[in-house]
Amino acid sequence: MKLFTDKEIIHFSQLNNTNEPFAACFPTSLAMALRNNGYQWTSQKPLDDYIFELAHTKGSVYEVMAKKLGAKNKFHQYPDVMIQIANDSFKAQGINLKAKRVPYDLTTVKKYIDKGVMIVCGTYITSYGHMICISGYTEDSVVVNDPYGNPNTGYKFNDNNKFDDGNKITLDKKLLPKLNYLIVFD
Repeated sequence: MKLFTDKEIIHFSQLNNTNEPFAACFPTSLAMALRNNGYQWTSQKPLDDYIFELAHTKGSVYEVMAKKLGAKNKFHQYPDVMIQIANDSFKAQGINLKAKRVPYDLTTVKKYIDKGVMIVCGTYITSYGHMICISGYTEDSVVVNDPYGNPNTGYKFNDNNKFDDGNKITLDKKLLPKLNYLIVFD
């Protein structure tokens, strides 16, 4: 298994999001990628809550952008909006990374992981679509940090009546075709 870092991976659960825990995979995945790719966050407010609110603040540049892209409701997350938030966040801290969207393929994953960069990935692991982070790879799969839990179990509850932790899960190969696009950071 090859991970993007030797350090402890910062993992967030979308179930802790105070705004909409069952619809916060995108801001939570973006928050994980920002933090693991060098973005510093010192506020008491969780970063994923902040990103969620930023994307849905009435009249914000991000909310206007989402409407132009055809957002139907406040919970609809669009990759272009999140990419803009990531780019604005990195720029504000002088971090020389820029987010962009590319098609999913294992060669691209390996390139970014080998450069020490965590990746956000758009998937169809759930019926509504779902966002995760890719934190590494194996010979024939990817290692994910899933903000909702363990996709290999179908997000089942564990013995403590909670979802299993989604930190550093080697994705079952049968789920690989459900990976759709990547948000990478150059």
